[in-house]
Amino acid sequence: MSNKSLFGSILVGIGIVWLLDSFGVIDAPSFGQWLPIILIAFGVWRFLSSQFKAIVEAIIWIGSGVTIGLLQLDIITVRQLFRAFWPVIVILIGLWVLSSGNKKSIEKEGEKEEKKS
Repeated sequence: MSNKSLFGSILVGIGIVWLLDSFGVIDAPSFGQWLPIILIAFGVWRFLSSQFKAIVEAIIWIGSGVTIGLLQLDIITVRQLFRAFWPVIVILIGLWVLSSGNKKSIEKEGEKEEKKS
């Protein structure tokens, strides 16, 4: 089973349990209390399974899990979260641009080396 199939199956399973709990068919533990852990674990898994290439994606997943956890524990408020939201988005976009720019420059250098040969 591929990673994509495994992740899709897990999401479908979580969705079914959540839906049945919403309609009172089963009494599942609160999904919200596990959400931060699930997001953080997925971010770490995604980072490791991509052989350390999906840095920005992992930061987004892990950051989302940490943020939701901090909100649930009342360590930060929604107001504080929104005050920091746009600066963090700008930082993430900057990191993404820097990381994608390095790949292109490395590829161009490799092409120049091949042409010289």
